[in-house]
Amino acid sequence: MQQKEATTMNEGRIDVKQALIDAAIELFGEQGFKATSTRMLVDRAGVNISAIPYYFRNKEGVYIGMVEYIIGQIHAELSESLSSIWEVLADQRITKQEAGTYLVKTMQVLAHLFIENKQARPWGMIVLREQFKPTGAYDILYERIVRPLHEILTKLVAKLTDTQVSDDDTIMRAHMLLGQVLIFLSGREALLRRLDVETLDGAHAEKISDLLCQQAFCCLGVRPAEPKEES
Repeated sequence: MQQKEATTMNEGRIDVKQALIDAAIELFGEQGFKATSTRMLVDRAGVNISAIPYYFRNKEGVYIGMVEYIIGQIHAELSESLSSIWEVLADQRITKQEAGTYLVKTMQVLAHLFIENKQARPWGMIVLREQFKPTGAYDILYERIVRPLHEILTKLVAKLTDTQVSDDDTIMRAHMLLGQVLIFLSGREALLRRLDVETLDGAHAEKISDLLCQQAFCCLGVRPAEPKEES
């Protein structure tokens, strides 16, 4: 009877499973896993307590389901742009100029996701929490999001600096580039206060994207490709 309640309650008004995932993103991002109780989750979601065992078995299941959802959303945001870059990188014959172009594109895509896309902010808080204190879900997050993204940056850095993708310095440089984007998520409040604004709008995101690209080439000690003249 309780399971039936979980599937039919508020029918036509909310998706119970999605309501729990949305509540999990908010609460786990704000409070962390241990401090968030199942009662807090169902209260925030506005659903019956029986919904958790019905859809996720337990709190750990809610957390894993939330991470899977975040991965799917990030994939949807990044896949079209970055999958084409990944395909190009499979061709070892790309030039430095091409690598520079793809680095700019990658940084622009990441800047849009983590700075301009308001939906991505709470996802980012979960990702950052997993960096500071990894749970069993980090293996999923790492293999499906972090590692592929890191490998794209590493391959681009290797091409631009004439190094090997397996070199420690190359991997760390790629990590630094990723960190330069993520600081606008983890350090967002400090930037808002320094700029004396309440939010970062599209103009800010575009400016930050340009500066990120300039900084990336500066840190790598290479010059950005000159734009091609139209014939």
